[in-house]
Amino acid sequence: MSRDNEMETILSCKQLLISQTPSKLIKQSDQDEILHFINKELPTQFRFLFQQLKESNDQTRLVVVDSLAIWFLRVNQILNNKKKWDVSILSQALKNDLLTFTNCHFIFEYVIDFYNDSSNALLNALRDLFHKFLVVLKLVYNKAKLNELFIQWMDQIMEISSTLRVQYYLIETLALDTDMFHIIEKRPNFIKESLELMSSESFSTPIGKCLVHLLINIYQFHFESDIAKINEWYAFWKDDTMYYLHSHKYTKPLKLYLLTPLFKQMPSNVFIDFITHLNTNSTHVDPSTLLSLLKIGQELDINDEPFHNDELVSISVLETFLDNDEFKLPTFELLTFSKKKSKMIQPYVLTTVKSHLHNFLLDVSLETRNHFESSFKSFILRIRDSCFSLQRSVTKLQKANKFPQEQQDKLKQLDQYKQFIVWLFQYLKTELVPGIQYQRCLMSLNLISILIDSGVDSFIAAKDVDKENIRSWPFNLIILNDMTLLRLLIDNLISPVNDIRRTVKSLLSQLYNSNLIVKDTLHSMINEETLSKKAIQNMNAYQNTEAGATIEKFLFDISDNQLKLINDQLNLLQLENDKTNKNPLDNVVNNISGYYISLTMFFDSLDIKACPKEEIEGILETLLGEIINSWNVSKELTCHDSSDGLLPEKYLQSPISDQIITSYAFRTVKEMSKLLEIIINKYTLSPKQLLQIGNLLISQLFTIRHSGCFYAVLPTFRALCIKCRHTMPEQLKKWLDEILETLEVKTQHITRRSGGLPFLITNILATETSKDRPELKYCFDKFLTILNTVSNMEHQDKLDLPQITAFNCIKAIFVEAKLSEACSPYFPIALEYSLKYFKSDIWALRNCSLMLFTSLQNRIFGKIGKNISARLFFTKYEGIDEMLLQILRNSIENDNEKKTDMESTILVLSILMCLKQTPGYNGLDPFIVEVVKCLENKNWKIRDMAARTISGLVDDTHVDMLPLMEECSVQNQNKLHGHLLAMKNILTIGHNHHMPSKVDDMIKNVLNNSQEFITLNPSFVTSKAYLDVVSLVFANPDTEITTKYKKNVVSTIGNYFIQNFSSDSDISGIKGLCLATALEFLLKNETHDNINSLLQLGLESARYEVQFEAIKYIESNGTTLIGDEDLNNIGKRLIELLLEKKTLVTLKPSIIKAIKTLSITQLKFDELVTVFKNSNSKAFKLAAIESLGDWVDNSQHVNKIWDLVQEYLNDSTDELFRMAVLNCLVNCSKKISDVRVIMQICNYLQDDDSDIREVAAVYLNEYMQNTVSPAMQRTSDTIACDIYEFINKNFEASDIIKISFNNIKSFYLENNIYSHKDEFEGLFDREKDNQFRNDIEQNIRWIQLIKECCGQDNSLITQFASEEKSKLLNYLTDNQIVDEPLGWMHSGDVLSRIIVLRQLITTFASENLDSFDNQLKQHNTHPLVFEYQYL
Repeated sequence: MSRDNEMETILSCKQLLISQTPSKLIKQSDQDEILHFINKELPTQFRFLFQQLKESNDQTRLVVVDSLAIWFLRVNQILNNKKKWDVSILSQALKNDLLTFTNCHFIFEYVIDFYNDSSNALLNALRDLFHKFLVVLKLVYNKAKLNELFIQWMDQIMEISSTLRVQYYLIETLALDTDMFHIIEKRPNFIKESLELMSSESFSTPIGKCLVHLLINIYQFHFESDIAKINEWYAFWKDDTMYYLHSHKYTKPLKLYLLTPLFKQMPSNVFIDFITHLNTNSTHVDPSTLLSLLKIGQELDINDEPFHNDELVSISVLETFLDNDEFKLPTFELLTFSKKKSKMIQPYVLTTVKSHLHNFLLDVSLETRNHFESSFKSFILRIRDSCFSLQRSVTKLQKANKFPQEQQDKLKQLDQYKQFIVWLFQYLKTELVPGIQYQRCLMSLNLISILIDSGVDSFIAAKDVDKENIRSWPFNLIILNDMTLLRLLIDNLISPVNDIRRTVKSLLSQLYNSNLIVKDTLHSMINEETLSKKAIQNMNAYQNTEAGATIEKFLFDISDNQLKLINDQLNLLQLENDKTNKNPLDNVVNNISGYYISLTMFFDSLDIKACPKEEIEGILETLLGEIINSWNVSKELTCHDSSDGLLPEKYLQSPISDQIITSYAFRTVKEMSKLLEIIINKYTLSPKQLLQIGNLLISQLFTIRHSGCFYAVLPTFRALCIKCRHTMPEQLKKWLDEILETLEVKTQHITRRSGGLPFLITNILATETSKDRPELKYCFDKFLTILNTVSNMEHQDKLDLPQITAFNCIKAIFVEAKLSEACSPYFPIALEYSLKYFKSDIWALRNCSLMLFTSLQNRIFGKIGKNISARLFFTKYEGIDEMLLQILRNSIENDNEKKTDMESTILVLSILMCLKQTPGYNGLDPFIVEVVKCLENKNWKIRDMAARTISGLVDDTHVDMLPLMEECSVQNQNKLHGHLLAMKNILTIGHNHHMPSKVDDMIKNVLNNSQEFITLNPSFVTSKAYLDVVSLVFANPDTEITTKYKKNVVSTIGNYFIQNFSSDSDISGIKGLCLATALEFLLKNETHDNINSLLQLGLESARYEVQFEAIKYIESNGTTLIGDEDLNNIGKRLIELLLEKKTLVTLKPSIIKAIKTLSITQLKFDELVTVFKNSNSKAFKLAAIESLGDWVDNSQHVNKIWDLVQEYLNDSTDELFRMAVLNCLVNCSKKISDVRVIMQICNYLQDDDSDIREVAAVYLNEYMQNTVSPAMQRTSDTIACDIYEFINKNFEASDIIKISFNNIKSFYLENNIYSHKDEFEGLFDREKDNQFRNDIEQNIRWIQLIKECCGQDNSLITQFASEEKSKLLNYLTDNQIVDEPLGWMHSGDVLSRIIVLRQLITTFASENLDSFDNQLKQHNTHPLVFEYQYL
């Protein structure tokens, strides 16, 4: 029977089964016909489908499985209706003929065979078949017979590899019906082995389901659900689960896929019993484990508040967790979550959140911040719901006039909630101070948005309130009309960070549109004319253009006539275009891009429905004209070929730098393209306008040479193609034809983008909606025709070949994500042409074919290192295997005939390297034979690739095909080298797994020939390869093979090392590497008595590779070395190497670390300082600075260190030097107590680098002798809050005041806020060297530290505060400053210093505070100055 006839028969059988439903059978009156169907047709259908299942191929498999599943469904339905029909004959047939154990075994094994390498459709079909199959089995066989069958299956399941998901699916499915304890008896470590694999995303779900069903099955069947036997049940899995739960990568999958579903199906007291076995209040308990388990209890509503009354965990322990970056988020969720949304929140929870909220605002992790904001929103909504419930209860009690004390208690709780919300809002405002850290400002804005959306302010429009479970607040908090908030939002409109500008703009728009009162407040606060000037002023500076446009957008949002603003902006754009077109040289620095940014924002938010249609059409017409004018302004610069010079000739004499000229042109094109994209997507355009835009974009993509401009225009063209596909598809086809016509036109050299042709084509093709993809086929036919055309080409570097463009177009199609599925059928032919042209004589064609080949690899195999099944690959792409094999054979033959065909071999090997062997599949066998031949290729690269390829092509069942190390000798160095490389790769992959006996034989062959491959080998290349293999073999020293051969191999390699050690006359690099590898092996495998001698030999070597290996060993293992005399000699030699000028400078950092490891005292502090000063090596200076602290003996040494590191204490210093200085100071403080050192380490708690902050925090946490375990390391900011109290208690007050006061003065001196600042000329703003430190908080800490030094004279500080106060007030008066939004005080530098000054006066001259405040208010000083609160 042909394949087509088979398929038709199977489909007809399937259709018959679908049609014969039980309800249809019941309606039939002819009982004989029904019984005939049941007793005759059904068995016949099964026999046919079962035979087809045995003979199924890739085309019929899915249909057969589906049909068989339907057959089992029909049989199940009929057997369950035995009262209506006589099913005895069918039952006997099932038991004795159809579903015999043999047939059952076949179906079971079939599921196993095809489960892992199947598509999603087939996978679902197999699962459905097996499920329905089991249902019928339960009706056919009694329990005893089923158990007999299932036990046989369980034995087979245990033989399946643990890396195949089918094993877990089968256990999960069988666990529903029979006692699965047999699995534990058969394989006691099954649960532990399965848990180990749960860190993998692909295994976590199936293993989780499997173990849940297995454990519940054992509890119910084996232990008969007896709670008294719960500890026996725990014994199977609890310890292993807890072990893996401690690991971060296992915590989430174990919680989600194992523990939560497990405890959900078990009695609640099982969970309580489970968790009480942990010592939850101990500091040694793993926080991740504890939090995960407690969260499970909450989510399952077993224990909503495990911390209340310290029931399962104390609140003090959770507060400790909140001070740790890793555990603070799950702890916050644990404290604030409840399944009962309106349940009262304990007052101490609110207090705890207040005291630790700062830790979340400081977090630099985007993932953590997003997660926290989501959790915080749930917390706020819970407060709202709880308030609503309390108010409702109070109202009911008041109406009934009952329980006055309860009323008071509930009203007190309501007041606590209100005070918390009020505090929260006030605190979040302080986090919006201009210039504050990005993450703090953005999160504060988001949290304020959450407050607004919750409806806590009654002014909030109903449409802006969160629609989920709407509840009203029993109190009102003024947010929208808060003057300080509005002022801060306007100040942040010109933040340098786009995320903040966008969020502020959105929030202001929401507030403005909420009600009339807020509108009036905003209009009273701002002067629109002043703001407009501020916007223009910012837009005139390249780096501030977006900030200026954001101000324009704010004015647009609050305007009553938005179309007028659009027209005004268009008029300004027209003037700027005209001016620049008339005199481009004098106007290369222009504001065209700024107007486009503003217009983009305007058009994006404009309400089209509220505008007259005719007026919008007129504006769009004008806009399109100006866009063309702007393109004419920028065209010459962006289309200039850089090979002819950086700029067109007429711009060469301009005094403005090339970078600025091209940047302004680029930005103009980029911003007008963004605007065009908005217009295309949002507005209705006529066919004429679409055609006009299309021709403009195609012209740009054809001619633009500036890469940034090109990729800025591309999204706009993509948007146009999408729109045209729906409105005028015929125009797209016309454009496609015109583009394809240019393929064969020889043009001037136009870069690898082929003049934008590939991108134009792919963007048109990506919008194609027809399943047949006729346009894609049309394009491919065109490309292949061009590739088949022979081109007689000269001067290839000046002209683009049509074949090059065709290659680039094909590559672009395979790269385009939207064409990934559509282009799959063309993969074989594309690969064929790629390999064909890789041997071209023309370099440009070879280059393009290689890029296409790389794109094909990426499309099929994905990222580097990802493999796919060989069976799946060759089945999906028919004919590829024959083509690749033939190319490989031909290239090997050419090589044998001394013809060079290296390129083809490399490409084929790179594909084979991405394939993995499939058990039972023999399609790779011919390739293995050819790849083995490549192992003796004369080209090193091919040998190396073949060695890496061979390790992936073989598995346990194919390793016998490998004739590795057979007939290898030093006479054929290429073969020996290739085979050794292959051995190295096989051993690397199989290092942690059981080796097949064939590999063991290869290893024995290698070890038996150690004399030949090492001692008698003239090549250091193959000797090193041999040493690499032997090192891998002996990496597992306790095997039978290594035990047997160790003495002989170590002796041989030791003699080889000594034999070649003295012959240092040549300077062969490979010899040095070989000897270094030999030394590394010997240091790992020699007896302990010989280690010191080997190290001394290594240090005496003239080869730096050998020296480095010895030094590296001392670094890692120096503390284990013994023998005072030997150690003394080693120490002397290390110091000699350090002080010798001829020692390679890159070795010296490691030498210093080795000296430190051995605690060598011969090196003097002054010697190390001298070497440091005389060295120019950065690496050495870093190591020397870090080590200086270890050699400190007295305060004079501390002073010398302090002088040396002064130049590295600035924020502008490289982070590597800052880290080195920190480590130096840490080591120094361990020996000598010096307040300067400790306070400088404190400064590093606010460093810009997170690693430096962490190192400082870890040490200071230890320095304060904190009792928490290392896992409970606190955040750097928490340490900063506590360390100053410790300093105050342990050091002299006068020293503390001196340092703190100097730090405050430095803060004021580093930036004179009263001096005129020259405008920065450049493309980007200067950024602060430290983006993390909060200057206000840091200086307030210094102030508090001084304040706590009781009994000290603070007159100098009071005088300083008085002087700074006079400076400020005089400046305000002399310049007649009346501050306003975006005024003088919007600057973070200015505002921070005024806030710190007020804090100084509050602390040290409080009697002058009222007078100072009144004077500030006369100048309309920023309201945050008076409201700022420090947490």
